[in-house]
Amino acid sequence: MSCRTKFQHRMYHKAMAYASPSFTQGVRTGELAPNLKAWQRIDWPLCLQAGIFKDWASRLRTKKALEYFNRSLSICQTEEQGACCRNSLTKLGRQSCYATEDKYCQMAADALGKRSFFRRKMARPELALEDAQKAQDLLALQGKSRLSNVLNRCDALFECNQFEENLVQLHIEKRNYQARAAKDCFEYRATHTTSVLEDSLGDALYPFMLHNRPLVLKLAGSRCASAAFMPRPNWQLKAKRECDVESLGDKEKADYSPLERAQRRMRESAYNYQYLRHSARDLGMLKQLQTSLALPHLPSQISTPYMTELLAEQSAIVHKFMVGVP
Repeated sequence: MSCRTKFQHRMYHKAMAYASPSFTQGVRTGELAPNLKAWQRIDWPLCLQAGIFKDWASRLRTKKALEYFNRSLSICQTEEQGACCRNSLTKLGRQSCYATEDKYCQMAADALGKRSFFRRKMARPELALEDAQKAQDLLALQGKSRLSNVLNRCDALFECNQFEENLVQLHIEKRNYQARAAKDCFEYRATHTTSVLEDSLGDALYPFMLHNRPLVLKLAGSRCASAAFMPRPNWQLKAKRECDVESLGDKEKADYSPLERAQRRMRESAYNYQYLRHSARDLGMLKQLQTSLALPHLPSQISTPYMTELLAEQSAIVHKFMVGVP
């Protein structure tokens, strides 16, 4: 017999012990009694129903367990109910707890802690951390602290990748427990979190800075010198025949579509064809002047070398743009 079947069997006998003498009481002749389970025939106090749902959720898995945890907490949040989860079947009229902040019953801390554990198993660490924090706050209102809930909250912080906060909470909570076993739990988790941080951050920066300190100082000095440099006005650069490269603005490159690029190439080809076709005569004349024997014997002998150089330069310029023309 499974654990769930045993639990339902026990609940059946308890319900039979405290139920009314007849299940058909209040049902008129000729009518069928409602198809209810034995435990449903008892008018359970709402807070006791919360305990029943919480126990069922502890024996189930993942989504089904979360469903019963939510039902248990929704009952614990019900206002105007004085019954307590700790009441037994023989003390249904006794009240021993009251509503606290956020309309939660004090006994809901156990349900919140277990729901946090199940949410961690479902890879929902943010919601698990929220439940663990609520459970710890409810226990703090009673002046209590539970090791399992504290460790659950620290594990949720670790799974949320809050490694620094996890280390801080581990060292803080460790001081509240004197037992050796409890301290070992915190120390093992702190060692694991520290190793994860070291693997994530790599080697420390101190050995690198110590080894490369001269180079770092040199680079820092050069940066300070460049920061103290005042750029000269453009007229001084022009007087010294220097080029002011820094003041030249960068030309933004236009981004054209493939169709526009093809159209621009076609227009440029048409323009070059028209331009070269009309200037072919000028090019022929420059060639003749460059090879003419009569040109160096001009009356002005001083300007002859200059004219020869000028003709050669102009001919080279025209040849440069004569693409496809022999």
